Amino acid sequence: MKTLNVNSLWPRSHTALAFSAVLLLQLGLTACTPGNADESSETEGMTGQIQYHDQSYYHLAKSEPVILQQGYHVERRFSGSVQVKQNAAIGFEQSGKVASLYFDEGDQVQQGDLLAAQDTELLQMEREELKAQFSEIEAELNLTRNNLKRLTQLKQSGFTSTQSIDELEARQKVLLASRLRVKAALDANQIRIEKANLYAPFSARISQRFQDSGAVVNAGVPVFQLLQSGNSEVKIGVPVRLLDTILQQQAGGPKLGKETGKKDGLVLEIDGLTYPTTLLAAGAEVHPVTRTVALRFSLPESTRLVNGQMAYLTVAEHHQAQGFWLPLTALTDGVRGMWNLYTLQPETESSVDGLKLYTLQSRNITVLHATQEMAYVSGALADGERVLTAGLQRLVPGQKVRLQAQALTSDKTDPTKPLKMISAEQHMAEVKS
Repeated sequence: MKTLNVNSLWPRSHTALAFSAVLLLQLGLTACTPGNADESSETEGMTGQIQYHDQSYYHLAKSEPVILQQGYHVERRFSGSVQVKQNAAIGFEQSGKVASLYFDEGDQVQQGDLLAAQDTELLQMEREELKAQFSEIEAELNLTRNNLKRLTQLKQSGFTSTQSIDELEARQKVLLASRLRVKAALDANQIRIEKANLYAPFSARISQRFQDSGAVVNAGVPVFQLLQSGNSEVKIGVPVRLLDTILQQQAGGPKLGKETGKKDGLVLEIDGLTYPTTLLAAGAEVHPVTRTVALRFSLPESTRLVNGQMAYLTVAEHHQAQGFWLPLTALTDGVRGMWNLYTLQPETESSVDGLKLYTLQSRNITVLHATQEMAYVSGALADGERVLTAGLQRLVPGQKVRLQAQALTSDKTDPTKPLKMISAEQHMAEVKS
């Protein structure tokens, strides 16, 4: 039986090709793997100070030390309105037809200016009638006096009776009373004529005109709305418990916000502008609906504001409680409604190429107050202790990190140059390159 030779069936040329393919595949895999030559050259370029692939293992941590505070201030914002000192709706004191209007809405008037007038034709006719009655009574009174004088002379001669004299004396008294009555009617008529004119009770600006010429109005119906000229006031309602706080802030109490060392007085905000103010007076009763006390605040002279504009007062209410101000980015969710933060505990022995390492520790804290960017917290923290202020979602308790300002590098083109400080972004960009 003849034995089959496998080598005879495979041509020598095919064997050479297969060997060449295996060699090329091995060389390609070697080229794709980072070589020791690159690592050694990079390490030599760093002169033994730092290795990028080792240092990048420790995350950069952004932190800041906390400062113990004895309390915090909460900003309470209350709204009110700008109000003129006098705001009156004025009209005629008697019924009648409006004859003339001398001013319109928006006009500035001075105290004593004639604003409007009623038709006084009927009053003038009544006055003429009263004058005639007065003249008639005066004539009868003069006649009675003359008759009484003559009868008195005749009585001395015995030519007249006592009864006639008594009748003339009584008639004289009646005429004197009638004259007083007509005189009073004339005075009343004159007052009604004068009151047919409407005068400005104070210097003001006309905000509204309610009637037109020719309209018949009743007594007391408003014709003009007057807003007194001059400095306005602001009325704002605040809770009773904040009255002492407002007085302290007016005297130079603590400024709003995180800084408690500076002083600031009361300030009103109107249409985005701030105005220094002073508390003029506080109300004597609590509003039955809002449960607040009305406060009157002054405004600077020559302040051009419109009656009814919204005004806001911000009051710093102080709360006595030890704690720390932290950015909101330093907080993370905890269990059962608690909040956590990470503190940086320095490692006494661990370091990488002279860079100090820190270990993260989780602490439970309580949020006492929060603003849009900051939170006032209390908990197991010490004054001056470092806390992680950003990037909590990328780190876990127990992890070792290094401070952001400790990222070091050297000039790769000149290994003899000393190390220099760089930012974390520059360092990560160099590591990736």
